[in-house]
Amino acid sequence: MSPTRSHQASSFTNFFIFLSALSISVAIALAVLLFRIYPAKTTLSNLSADERLQLLEEAQSVSPAVYQSFPPSSPSLFYRMKPNTSYENVLGDDFKTNELGFRTIPTFPKPAMTRRALIIGDSWTYGPYVTIAETFPSVLSEHLNASSQKWQVYNLSMLGWNTNNQVSALMTFLGQIKPDLVIICPTSNDIDDSFDIWNGRLVNKGFNSRAIFRYSYEYERRWFDVFGLLQKTADQLAAKSIPVLIYFLAEWRELVPYYAKQTGFHSKYTVVPTDYIHDQYRLTTNIDPGRHPSPQGYRLIGEYLFNALIDGGYIFNMERLPIKETIIFPKQSFDEDKVRSEFGFWAQFANQYDLIPLHGDTMAQKGLFSVPVKSGDSSVSVKLNLLDDWTLYPLNVRLRVASYEGEAKELTFSKPAKNFETTLEIPNSIKKYPFVEVHVEADRTVLQAENSFPVSMRRPDISVMK
Repeated sequence: MSPTRSHQASSFTNFFIFLSALSISVAIALAVLLFRIYPAKTTLSNLSADERLQLLEEAQSVSPAVYQSFPPSSPSLFYRMKPNTSYENVLGDDFKTNELGFRTIPTFPKPAMTRRALIIGDSWTYGPYVTIAETFPSVLSEHLNASSQKWQVYNLSMLGWNTNNQVSALMTFLGQIKPDLVIICPTSNDIDDSFDIWNGRLVNKGFNSRAIFRYSYEYERRWFDVFGLLQKTADQLAAKSIPVLIYFLAEWRELVPYYAKQTGFHSKYTVVPTDYIHDQYRLTTNIDPGRHPSPQGYRLIGEYLFNALIDGGYIFNMERLPIKETIIFPKQSFDEDKVRSEFGFWAQFANQYDLIPLHGDTMAQKGLFSVPVKSGDSSVSVKLNLLDDWTLYPLNVRLRVASYEGEAKELTFSKPAKNFETTLEIPNSIKKYPFVEVHVEADRTVLQAENSFPVSMRRPDISVMK
């Protein structure tokens, strides 16, 4: 090779190296620039408490508040929607509330020669993700008005209401609606604590049964209270000459007569046929996570109710619908084997033991934890996971096993205690149950940077001991 060609080759090689280095430098610079312009994807876990609240406020400006407490100026007896308000695409429907704040017909005036039926309930009566016309109160109205008689049917219901909310609303608006008939519709989660209203939205607070029938003292105590309240309400309405039918919806199956027997409940009632709550009559989870009835399911529920009103002597001079189900008005007799089997059926779904929702792994002021026990277990071990936050102390903590005796252990901490553990005896009075519930209550909470809600401690570790 000649010196000239060798020199040219060397120059070309150097120029190529220079271009390659320049290209790499430019690529790195562009990558840095793009990283700064397009940061990593933001997730809720990356947001601070202030940023989460700001995001919530922005979302609420786009989606207006739905619920309000009643009365707004005092502790909530119940909640409702805004009166005389048009809602668009709320739970799958467009509608306007009446003057009382419910998705139903106006209250006044009452036409002459017209009777009124008031149906009170929760989400199963309200009818999420179906239209008003497809709910079972509307189906009942359709059949009641198919004759020469005239009826108005009021759907006084709200998502998340428990029995206390339902009865409070019933007695509050009784004088305005002046019903000739009241139908109360309890469901399988009516022992849950009430929701709170925060910025016009429902906030899950307190005991959450998840519509599961546990065989435990805590569950039975709550159901006994519900059946006692239903009987008291039926007696009060009877004293006002208003007939009452209790129509148990959702997952009751064989358990209503059991609770009726235990509580002395004797009001007339019926239970929706179990066939009507099978999958083919319920909405799919992609439409409704709660899997409430489909329009076809609501039609069946409404038709059964119509025939029950005829067979129960609540309405007269109307023809029964040709449905295959026999109308049954159970009393207090039950099959012990069926009840035992029913509790066994629900036990397979009782894999959630935090009965008051936690915020991540932290507890607010109160916690309620269900623990499976076996024959021979005598005590419960509770290991408290206290927060290392000096502003929280002194902290008083109250522990107890839910029982007839209600005995509690009071503890005071002047500073965080590492791996503090104590035991609670399981009283003999509740050893028949396969679950026990442990109440944990602190007297103070703090708001920490990593939490949007006040907390008192991390989730306690709870186990049973022989």
